[in-house]
Amino acid sequence: MECDLGTVGGELQCIPKPPSPQMTDKKVDQEIVEKTNPDGSKDTTTTTTTTTTKCTGVKSCSTSTTTNVSNNHTKADGTPGGESNTCTGPGCKDADGKTQEEREEEEEEKNESKVTGGQTCEAAPACEGDAVQCAILKQQYEARCDFEESEDFESNKADIKGLFEGQGDKFKLDEGSGDIDVPSFINQGTRFLPATCPAAESFSLTTAGGRTFTLSYEPLCRAASDLSGLFVAVATILAALYVGRSVGGN
Repeated sequence: MECDLGTVGGELQCIPKPPSPQMTDKKVDQEIVEKTNPDGSKDTTTTTTTTTTKCTGVKSCSTSTTTNVSNNHTKADGTPGGESNTCTGPGCKDADGKTQEEREEEEEEKNESKVTGGQTCEAAPACEGDAVQCAILKQQYEARCDFEESEDFESNKADIKGLFEGQGDKFKLDEGSGDIDVPSFINQGTRFLPATCPAAESFSLTTAGGRTFTLSYEPLCRAASDLSGLFVAVATILAALYVGRSVGGN
C-alpha cells in the first residue's frame, strides 16, 4: 500500500494515498500537402501538430506542443519511393521509445515520498523518496512506539516487579531502631546561643568627672531562664502540630 506523510491527531503518520486527480486534453491538427512532380511522381508532406494540456492535482496546468512532419515519395508507377520523418517537441520519442513527457512523469513519481507499513509497531515503515520526510517519519514512528510501550503496564509488569525485587532492601523504608530521647534531642539540637549569661558592659564618660557605668545582663538572663520552660513547651506543641499535619494531611 502506498501512502503519504501526514498528521493525524498531532502525530505524523502514514496516510493511504488516494489517486491524484488528473486531466489531459490533446488537440491534434493535421495538414497534408501533395505535390506532383513533372516525371509523374508525387511527394506528400503530412504535418501533425499535437497540443497537450495536462493538469495534475492542485498544480497549475502545463501545455506542450509536438510537431511531426512526415514526407512520403510515391513513384510514377504508384510504388513507394521512400519516407522520412522529422519530430520536434516533448512528445517525440527517443531511441528507447520514451518521450520527454514520459521521462518527466517518471522523475516526479521517483521524487514523491512513498511509505509502506508503519501502521503498527510490529512492522516498521519503509519510506522511499524525500530523505528529510523519511527521517522525520522514522523518528515519529520510534517515539510513538516507545510511548505506547511505556504505557503498556501489563506487558512490562513482570520486568518492573523483577527490578524492585532484585534490589533487596534498597527500596525498603529504614525507620531506625530504639527510642528517641526528646528532652536531650531538644537540648542538643536546638541551642544556637551560649548557655552562660553575657558579661556586663562597661563604658566611661569623659565629662562629669570621668565616671564609669556598668550595664548588667543578669535581669534579662534570669527572665529568660524563668521562661525557658514555656518556650520549650510552645515549640514542642508547634512541632507536634507540624508533624501531625504532614502525616495526617489535616
